[in-house]
Amino acid sequence: MSFFPFIDFTGPFIIFAIIGIAIFVIFIVIIIVILKSIFSNNNYSSKTSSTHQPYEPQDPTQVLNPYRAKPEKIEKEKEKKEASKEQHKFCPFCGDKIPTNAKFCPSCGTKQ
Repeated sequence: MSFFPFIDFTGPFIIFAIIGIAIFVIFIVIIIVILKSIFSNNNYSSKTSSTHQPYEPQDPTQVLNPYRAKPEKIEKEKEKKEASKEQHKFCPFCGDKIPTNAKFCPSCGTKQ
């Protein structure tokens, strides 16, 4: 005979009791961690403020980036683009690109 005859202390009651105790323990651990972080002697803001250097943007040409194209290669690509632009002109009638030495437009057939 139990102390509370109208309550059955088996089955679901034991499971709920274990879950309740686990939640309580987790809650206490969280409270301890929060209080420890608030009242700890490690004041990181005072340590970093004296050694913190202000941000100064660097010259992008001086930054070593292995993926950045070298200036010589960039200049060569620009020259190639300019050369390719000079090899074509546009038809005044239809607006298509045509070679600079073409006498007739390949699209509309008009004389250039």
